[in-house]
Amino acid sequence: VIDDWAGNDRYESPFAGIGACAFGVGILVDRAGDDTYAGGTWTIGAAFAGIAAVCDLGGSDLYRSETHSQGCGGPGGAALLLDAAGNDRYRADGTTPSVYGTPTVNVSFSQGVGFGYRIGASGGVGALVDLAGNDRYECGEFGQGCGYYLSMGILRDGSGDDLYYGNRYAQGTAAHQSFGALLDDAGNDLYWNMTAAGQGAAWDMSAAA
Repeated sequence: VIDDWAGNDRYESPFAGIGACAFGVGILVDRAGDDTYAGGTWTIGAAFAGIAAVCDLGGSDLYRSETHSQGCGGPGGAALLLDAAGNDRYRADGTTPSVYGTPTVNVSFSQGVGFGYRIGASGGVGALVDLAGNDRYECGEFGQGCGYYLSMGILRDGSGDDLYYGNRYAQGTAAHQSFGALLDDAGNDLYWNMTAAGQGAAWDMSAAA
């Protein structure tokens, strides 16, 4: 557990860090300040067989990571990224190439995603909850309220004028017996999905909103 009460802080980890867990519990709470979270894979509220959470309670923050991050619940996992206030930017559009071979597109599995391995490990529950502010969400493939293989992913934004940018399977989507939802309560918002299977789209015995 990290519990930080003040200051403009920077948290950085390339793998399995920043409120992350593998067969355990990992929690990071930051109560104030304009903070930067720079993660790689399985970071910033990412759980594999356990419980993981990042809770930022104040300030305008930057979240930047590669894959399986920003509220990603893997097999046997429950993960939460909660931001209570501020104009925040979430980016999970790193360097891992598209699983569909789409040029200039990367894979994310981030920003409120439940993820399972189709070779035999059902997924968990992942959520990204932002309560207030004018926010910007950027991801590649699989993100922003996406469930993949026997899992559930949710992105919930409470208020503000927000921008959502994603690619295939982004913005309230699900595939392979899963559930995905993007819930935005208020504001003048822009949703930008670049390819297909996005914005309330379900595939293979799934449900999406």
